[in-house]
Amino acid sequence: ISGTIYPGSGTINLSASEDMPAGKWVVINAPNATVRITSSLHYTSAALTSVQSIPQLIIIAQNIVIQDNVDTVDAWLLAKGTGANGTLTTCDASITEPTQLTASVCSTKLTINGPVIANHVNLYRTAGSGTGTASGDPAEVFNLRPDAYMWASNFSGLESKARTVYQTELPPRF
Repeated sequence: ISGTIYPGSGTINLSASEDMPAGKWVVINAPNATVRITSSLHYTSAALTSVQSIPQLIIIAQNIVIQDNVDTVDAWLLAKGTGANGTLTTCDASITEPTQLTASVCSTKLTINGPVIANHVNLYRTAGSGTGTASGDPAEVFNLRPDAYMWASNFSGLESKARTVYQTELPPRF
């Protein structure tokens, strides 16, 4: 498994020029920074042959902001902080108030594939708010895919278990 942990502070602009390759994982550990995602972030579409080959991107930041042109984020998004911090904002189009949103601002549908933890989530996308056949479509889609659990289980001990069913036995009823 090939992994890298990057620390950071201030404002970090994150973009990708290619898909994250198989077997690669990256952690951006910037708990006192704002991470701005400026381009779509994709995992490889190649066939994966083992749990070790699953790519993962983990972003830990005080605030996470996604620009309006981004349509896909394949990553764990962990926005931590107190008060007004710990915020995930799904669209940054230089708006300061939600009342500035119109059907033409932040109109690209956003899909986030991975776990999301945040104190505040600002869902500012407006896709699906127009007219026609796409009217009413979701503006943001959050997918918690099983690859995140499979990848994380690779770092746990051999005795680790993932509880998938909760069972309670009750007395028979007559």
